Amino acid sequence: MYEGNSMERKLNGIKTPPKPMKFTYPEKNIMIGLVVKETGELLKTKQKNHGDYYFVCQLIKPETMKTKDGKKYPLDYDEEHIRFGYYRRKPGSDKFIWGSQTAYMAPVRLTKKILKKSKEKNII
Repeated sequence: MYEGNSMERKLNGIKTPPKPMKFTYPEKNIMIGLVVKETGELLKTKQKNHGDYYFVCQLIKPETMKTKDGKKYPLDYDEEHIRFGYYRRKPGSDKFIWGSQTAYMAPVRLTKKILKKSKEKNII
């Protein structure tokens, strides 16, 4: 069982945008950028020892790429991305931390196409 709440205010441990972000690829290369906008929904679980979650949708402006050997280079595109992820608050804690070990992140134009197709197929 859970209880969902719309949240557009600051939660402990979650900085308000603009804020830095990084996205690590499986090959260990890291995209570095800026979270420009963010919105989310708080999910308060009623299960003991489960914790609470704050699911977010973020507008990301990619800036640079850092390779696994530490070299940085500017990205050759400036297309904004959408990232879906979540923060988690452990039971007994008042602070949220980034919990998404994997996250959806893709260009805005692609995300719009995927969401449109999802609606057409009654997935959402």
